[in-house]
Amino acid sequence: MNCNTHFILDKTKINKKGQATIFLRLFTKNNEIKISTKQKCKPTEWDNKKERIKSKHYLSGSIKINEYLNKIEEKANLYKHEYTISETSILKEKLRSCIDEILGIQNSNILNNSFTKYLSDFIQRNPNSYVGNTLRNYRLTLNYLKKFEKLNNITLSIHNLDLKFQEKFTHYLMKDLGISDNSIARQFVNIKCVLSYAENVDKIHVNLEYKKFKTVEKPGVIISLNSTQIKEFENYKPSTKSHELARDIFLFSCYTGLRWNEIKALKADNIKGGFIEFVQNKVDQMIRIPFNNKTKELIEKYKGENSIFPSISSQTINIKLKEIAFDIGFLNKITIVEHKNKKAIEFHEPLYKKISFHVARKSFTTILCHKNVALPDIMKLTGHKKLSSVQRYMGTSEERLKEAVRIFDL
Repeated sequence: MNCNTHFILDKTKINKKGQATIFLRLFTKNNEIKISTKQKCKPTEWDNKKERIKSKHYLSGSIKINEYLNKIEEKANLYKHEYTISETSILKEKLRSCIDEILGIQNSNILNNSFTKYLSDFIQRNPNSYVGNTLRNYRLTLNYLKKFEKLNNITLSIHNLDLKFQEKFTHYLMKDLGISDNSIARQFVNIKCVLSYAENVDKIHVNLEYKKFKTVEKPGVIISLNSTQIKEFENYKPSTKSHELARDIFLFSCYTGLRWNEIKALKADNIKGGFIEFVQNKVDQMIRIPFNNKTKELIEKYKGENSIFPSISSQTINIKLKEIAFDIGFLNKITIVEHKNKKAIEFHEPLYKKISFHVARKSFTTILCHKNVALPDIMKLTGHKKLSSVQRYMGTSEERLKEAVRIFDL
């Protein structure tokens, strides 16, 4: 039987979530076969040309669903050569059974997994969908959960993660590992995200108590550099090429607010008419950042064929930045507040020890806030979606408070 295999999105029927069903469609000489794949997506997520979900919509399960469609297409192409035109009805039933079989195998594989196995599979399925720190945080959560299982000689079921689990796992992280309250909250943020994905994308039955997991982080001290300190980085004379590269990439982030993984991925194609343009994976939106003369100088200094900056690891950059900060003389002690066992603990450390690459992005945001740049404009530059995420960079000072009340002297 000669027929063409296609996948289409039936946009005539949209559910309450704004999703439409993906159908398998085969055209024979005299007939059309149309079968539901039992998968859904939003019309904006569907690529009509590729007949797949756009890869950037990983939260909608694009990777898993596209793999599923590939398997169906493979079977359909195999079956369509086995049946004659008069056997169209048989082919239709065969394809229906095939879809149920593929879906059943995938679901049974997932359902038989422990939560740690599911989380491991989740990380492997979405390796390019998260920024570097997010992926590392998921791996850290997985590591903590495996140690917890080993200590208690248990296997955590994906169906039974309830408030009792949160209580026991919190006690383990707090008492046995001694990690901070905020770090504990981040573990449960990760667990909630994965369980939500399991519930809404993989359609797995989970205990809905996971939605009540407490994930509130207490605001910590924002470590950032002011304009004078950034100037000291600019004037620093590096002793090695690696120190020079680390300093320049750090300054590039101070001038643009870009994260490490975003800078690492920059190519010549991202530079367009005085703007840096790219899709920010963390929030899945287009970012356009106008660059100043200092940014332009660094681009022209390093611009390569494949990427803007030469390859260097984030670990190397952080080591070199601390060495630079020490050489500059950032020896003044700053107050660090850490929350442990629901208590705020203050301690003091030299500034140079707390300098890491992410300080650059924090410096960019803090300086813009202190220069009274409108918060919506800052959010467009940084990609923050929540106003509260930017407001915490504003802080207060006596000078700013004095300036605020002076408006009544006019």
